[in-house]
Amino acid sequence: MQIRLPAGDDELAPVWKAELLAGQSQDVRVLLDLFENRYVRNGTVVIEADIYESVLRACAAMRIHLHADWLGGLPQEVLEDEDSRPEDVPPEQRTAFNCYLLLGYLQRIVLQNFAFAFEGPLRRT
Repeated sequence: MQIRLPAGDDELAPVWKAELLAGQSQDVRVLLDLFENRYVRNGTVVIEADIYESVLRACAAMRIHLHADWLGGLPQEVLEDEDSRPEDVPPEQRTAFNCYLLLGYLQRIVLQNFAFAFEGPLRRT
């Protein structure tokens, strides 16, 4: 994914970019590890409390990538409507669209199951 940093500090920009990419790569590794055998128990993907933020960030990054590279021509309503179906998009975009939907669904599940983490002064009611 391309990273655009604010102008002004040309010396630190490469360091920031490297740190952001390293963090993003780590988050994506955490997400991919969920589907490895060590996290799959009885057909269930287990997301532990210590990795849920990484999973959310990885899902968001991958959805942005899919949108930018594969799904940019689709209307926003199709992308964000929970009732959208693969048949709603051209055949050449269906695989990317299915991944986009799966990642969005995973984000919603994680947010629902880790809602306790959002309690406190920053939580909106």
